[in-house]
Amino acid sequence: MAKVKIIYGAPASGKSTYAKQHMSNNDLLFDFDDIMQNISGLPYQTSNDNLIDYVMSFRDVIIDKARRDFNIDTIYIITVFISKDLQSKLDGLDVEFIKMSTSIDKCKKRLAKSNRTDKDEIEQVIEDWFAQYDLDYQQSKTEYVTKEQKMKFYKSKAWRDLRQQVLKRDNHECQECKRLGYVTVNDPTKHKTLDIDHVRDIYHHPELALEISNCRTLCVPHHNKKHGRVFKRKKKIEWEDERW
Repeated sequence: MAKVKIIYGAPASGKSTYAKQHMSNNDLLFDFDDIMQNISGLPYQTSNDNLIDYVMSFRDVIIDKARRDFNIDTIYIITVFISKDLQSKLDGLDVEFIKMSTSIDKCKKRLAKSNRTDKDEIEQVIEDWFAQYDLDYQQSKTEYVTKEQKMKFYKSKAWRDLRQQVLKRDNHECQECKRLGYVTVNDPTKHKTLDIDHVRDIYHHPELALEISNCRTLCVPHHNKKHGRVFKRKKKIEWEDERW
């Protein structure tokens, strides 16, 4: 059985560099960005959402084969978030989790110097990662930290009123879909089609929680995509936190 090493960390934390520095000639590497580039022909770190299933299926094949492969020494898998789906697929394997210790400031500086066109989106994912995995960062935040605090806020009259103002201002349309040239409005046949997104989220910027200029209407898929939850179609719908 091959050894599996999960390298996880915020975007721009050096995951790919770490893996390539530690790999031997008899190891294997799963890197979402590398595979997406190779199968799509797109520039590095540019994603075609229609191909995500193909990339993630390749990862699943590698994990499944690791159970029977005694020829490969180590399989390196790069990810940002360790999703429940990934954890379940690793059950029974010889797994080591390697957490990147790069600071949030260094990640943001590296991002700023990069050629990425989605820097605002990636910066949000960086902040989301530190909010989930970095204790010092968590302790530095005082508002809207716990689930109870967030629920209280989102049930408040002030938020409900602001939500309606944002929907009216945005003509009940997803602003990202509009930017891309098509229209997504509320679908009465579905439980929920549209979300109100905080451009700068309330965990990191509580002072902007009720600023209408900090809010926009997004469809559910675009809202999830912003926060690193990548849609993966299966027999049962799931969300993958693997891309970034």
